[in-house]
Amino acid sequence: FEWRFWVVIIDECDYNFSPAMLNAICKCDCDALFWLSWTPKRKELDKDDMQLVFWDLIKIKTQDSNWYNIIPDIQRILYTTDRFFNFKDWHDLKNQLIGDVSRIQTQVDSLVQYMNTEQTKWGLLLVERKEQECEMYYKELKDRWIHCCIVNGDTKAEDDERNISDVHNKGGIIIWTVWKMWRGKDIPFLDTIFLFFPNKFESSTIQAVGRGLRSFPWKKWCLLVDWCDMPILRNQAYERLQTYKSEYTENVKVTDIKILDYTKEEDKVTSTNI
Repeated sequence: FEWRFWVVIIDECDYNFSPAMLNAICKCDCDALFWLSWTPKRKELDKDDMQLVFWDLIKIKTQDSNWYNIIPDIQRILYTTDRFFNFKDWHDLKNQLIGDVSRIQTQVDSLVQYMNTEQTKWGLLLVERKEQECEMYYKELKDRWIHCCIVNGDTKAEDDERNISDVHNKGGIIIWTVWKMWRGKDIPFLDTIFLFFPNKFESSTIQAVGRGLRSFPWKKWCLLVDWCDMPILRNQAYERLQTYKSEYTENVKVTDIKILDYTKEEDKVTSTNI
């Protein structure tokens, strides 16, 4: 690696920024070193950290006014319930959320309502776990006559391409685990992103939403549907909201849809129509 290259360009550098990569960069005797990234930050590395190695961040002149092809409209579903307060740890809480029949049915009801409108034809449902969530949502949506496919760590690339193309031709929902899809695939025809996994990190949120912010013929808009479990995951929902305002400006359109589901009969309130 040493003395072999005059110019080194590192793509997706924030993702591959490991001790081994840092060591190689320090030993490189190139005349010019550039790094490329759409989101130059991670949970443990921010822009200032990256600039200690790569010097100043360079922004193109039109970046502030042309950051994305499309800015999303955001609808937050504030699902408020009193059922999730008795848990041992974070893992236990996520298991309770995934295993709660009432919550899942309400989520599926919401998905079906969106797909039955003229506004949504191609949706991307982002979940965290391949084993439980993918199969569960797939079965529930199929039972309600929603065309869908699964993309996760168990599916093959050629099958993914065929299934995504099939959804493009017929309409429907792609059920995708977030840990497989981050940077590897653009799906520009998507018009709706369903963010249904508990996330608070800025870079993860931006990468997830970015799947739907690509140009496509006749595509004029994109809708982000953010499922918020309240009040148990209020902080995560707040962090995502701050990310939206920071990334898509304070003028981004955000609409809250409240769904109240309490165990006490007198506290029950009918869900807001989407």
